[in-house]
Amino acid sequence: MSLAARWRELAPAAPSSPDDEVVLADAIRASRATWPGVDVPDDEWLAYLAVRVAPDVVVRDALASVCAPDLWLACAIGRGDREALRAFDAIVMAQLDAAIAHLDGGSALIADVRAAVVERVLPLGGHGKLADYRGRGDLRGWLRVVAVREALQLLRARRREAPMPEQLVDQLDDAPPLLSPAERDVYRDAFATALASLTPRERNLLRHHYLHGATVDELGALYGVHRATPARWIAQIRETLARRTRQHVGLALHLTGTELDSAMGKLGSHLDYSLRHTLSNEP
Repeated sequence: MSLAARWRELAPAAPSSPDDEVVLADAIRASRATWPGVDVPDDEWLAYLAVRVAPDVVVRDALASVCAPDLWLACAIGRGDREALRAFDAIVMAQLDAAIAHLDGGSALIADVRAAVVERVLPLGGHGKLADYRGRGDLRGWLRVVAVREALQLLRARRREAPMPEQLVDQLDDAPPLLSPAERDVYRDAFATALASLTPRERNLLRHHYLHGATVDELGALYGVHRATPARWIAQIRETLARRTRQHVGLALHLTGTELDSAMGKLGSHLDYSLRHTLSNEP
């Protein structure tokens, strides 16, 4: 059976074109050239591709929307091809160096993240995350995002397990500055209430940025957006927290106008501290 005929079986809703056979053959040839030594039966790769592209477009447009050679490699990895698995391991290690070099974890963190990525991505004895890769971007970038996620989660777990330095405990006892004990309790309750009102996605963004030290570039890679977008998100969340905290403080202390401005002014730039402190003590 020709490649074009097999594609018509796999994607019956896709319009056919006279060049379907050539387009599919070229994609397979390019994939083999990109990953020499990695072999996938034509029929199996076509089936893998068909469920990852729009079902109602011509083959040329379907292939133009994905990184076909990387889907070829992903298909081979799923089959347990040894050469593909070696290529995958090399890609993972290269992306780890690029993705988490700035994080304070050393070689132990790299080893832990590699193990976590392999466990999460490869379909070893079950459904691996690799099955979710649809070829919209290159596999290296996709794995970089996975690596950053795993690194941030591991660092968060480590920091929760680590004992709090004595100096930080002293700082917690002294802050927020310039507030009476009663005002301090009111502020902490107000801030915690405001923080709890955020969506899970907003809270996760704050954890990545304030607890794990993720830069806007890393957050952009993590969420698949330009670096300016997470910077804008963080600024908007901070404004929301400040506004809601102010509302709760005003209600609790029965303050409005200039009196409320004065009370909030005592806090100065304490929002960052409150975020780190509150988020670090969450389960």
